[in-house]
Amino acid sequence: MSEKVKLLNCFMDLNRAAKFYFLDPKGHTYKIFLSHSLNILKNIDNKKAKQSRKKLLKVKGKLKGGVRKEERLRIADEILTVGLLLKPQTTREI
Repeated sequence: MSEKVKLLNCFMDLNRAAKFYFLDPKGHTYKIFLSHSLNILKNIDNKKAKQSRKKLLKVKGKLKGGVRKEERLRIADEILTVGLLLKPQTTREI
């Protein structure tokens, strides 16, 4: 797979992770999507992917404790922000 396809898959996984975390923070679905996107970023060798992986690992550390609804919204927003920063510029060339 090309790097654009990997970044697009990571972007979509992070969108799903944020959605499922906000809707059901006690579930396991968001963990699957988050870990899959972390594995994708681990295999991409560029500066943007490494920085995004570090941010996601920090966010993943915050997910272990119980949080209030406002905190859930902020964490979901952080996940979405990282995903948007990873999104490839054009997807037509894929």
